[in-house]
Amino acid sequence: GTIGTWAGKGEQADIAPVMGLDGRNLARDLPRIGKDYDLAVVDTPARLAVEARTAMAVADLVLLPASRGPAGLWALEETLSTLAEARGLRPDLLAYVVPNRLGHTMLAHLTLERLAELGVPVLKTGLGDRVAFDEAMGSGSDVVAYAPGSEAAREAGALVREIEKLMKKARKP
Repeated sequence: GTIGTWAGKGEQADIAPVMGLDGRNLARDLPRIGKDYDLAVVDTPARLAVEARTAMAVADLVLLPASRGPAGLWALEETLSTLAEARGLRPDLLAYVVPNRLGHTMLAHLTLERLAELGVPVLKTGLGDRVAFDEAMGSGSDVVAYAPGSEAAREAGALVREIEKLMKKARKP
């Protein structure tokens, strides 16, 4: 998938390895593979409900990216149906929407309003529609290493800090 291609483009010496797993076997494979790490990030295609539901079933925290406009909202709404199924098994599962590539347009504003109506909390920090994200991905790097002084790097850092706080909340017994 996209993440595997990105990982193969560059050298991420300070980033954990990227591994491709069969989503249907995630509940079996992740504990074995992830035992040497404090954190595992599972990226699934939004529209593959079986894989997404399996990932949600083993997750401490679910992050749902949402981009501006109707297509982004439709994709999110499909994923929210999958989240509802996963919460049938794990009612305490924490999930948040991550605003992605919204920019400063009326459509972005309307998208944020609609996100607030969907019943899943929206993170305060989002990622803007910035060329540096695409350039970094194309080079096989992350945006903080690729463009450390950029607005994109600042946004990414702020998003990581907000997610770290949520992870502490998710892992409390």
